[in-house]
Amino acid sequence: MQISDIKRVVEQVSKDKGIDRDILIKALEEALKSAARKKFGNKLDVEVRYNEEIGEIEIFQFKDVADEITEPDLQISLDEGRKLDPECEIGDSLGTKMDASTFGRIAAQSAKQVIIQKIKDAEKDAVYSNFIDR
Repeated sequence: MQISDIKRVVEQVSKDKGIDRDILIKALEEALKSAARKKFGNKLDVEVRYNEEIGEIEIFQFKDVADEITEPDLQISLDEGRKLDPECEIGDSLGTKMDASTFGRIAAQSAKQVIIQKIKDAEKDAVYSNFIDR
């Protein structure tokens, strides 16, 4: 899906289904976090954020700067860290942007399931709140 399409789709689904767009964005973020963990493992420190200005969901992987690398998935050497941030020190946590297109089919299916479930839950809540007073 084109990046510019995400913002449009969120607005359209929000309007059609009567779901708050913040709930949809949160569902997308959780879905992509789930997909990243499915692809790369649960140990990975991943953060997903929706960037309103560019209409893009950004995925960051964080690694701690360490003297001695014992867990390559969670740690980065000081030399490698200095290439990303010249001012980093041992103990800092550095984030690198991940490419969501590498997640694969299984991770995409997992993300789809999370999105569908969150939308169903939000629809139920919207219907309930509409009829609670009657």
